[in-house]
Amino acid sequence: MNPSQIPLFVTAEGQPEAFDLDRTPHLFVAARPGLGGEDVLRTAANHVARHGGRADFGIGHPNPGTGLDPKVGLHTGRDQVANLIEAARQEVDARLWLLDQDQELDGLRLLVLEDVGWLWSRRDRAQALDDLLQVGFLGRAAGVHLVLSALPDSAVPVELLNCVSVLTLGPVGRHPRARLFGGEPVQPLRAGWGSGELLAGDQPPRPVTLAPRPGRATSAA
Repeated sequence: MNPSQIPLFVTAEGQPEAFDLDRTPHLFVAARPGLGGEDVLRTAANHVARHGGRADFGIGHPNPGTGLDPKVGLHTGRDQVANLIEAARQEVDARLWLLDQDQELDGLRLLVLEDVGWLWSRRDRAQALDDLLQVGFLGRAAGVHLVLSALPDSAVPVELLNCVSVLTLGPVGRHPRARLFGGEPVQPLRAGWGSGELLAGDQPPRPVTLAPRPGRATSAA
């Protein structure tokens, strides 16, 4: 299976639908706890690691929870996450140099960061935020991809929103929704797990439903 085709969604007919990193190289997930954001991040990391890519998972607190494949690199605590972002930016630079030398890259690289709102609220993390933006701007050409999450009302930098697709899960307030997408939702989003809206590339926002994970079913409205 292609590591860039992440099986995140199902269609209205129940057919699987992939999020394609080749077309939309970065994903930002705006969700409150329990609505599926954690599942999206773990699915992405596990899929890439199991299908020939390399995935690292960073979370700012010391308890990452469960559900990560042993092949996924795990980094906990804010210092480790900042170091991971710096390493990803350096890898982007190295991979771009290889491309300039007409050399082949060694496959897809995915950086998954859970609950990164603290990055843009801490002045002492300005370098890590700058490194993250550089990965966002230049990563596609280097085969380095991002999947990030934060609360929907966190002050996400506009520069970051300009280089990612945005997935919101569950209802969000009018202000954070307008800031992330503009206007009102395409259709009302359910309060339960797995109901979302995706803005990818230059396409208008569209409703999506997360694929059920083992042991979990989507909630009714």
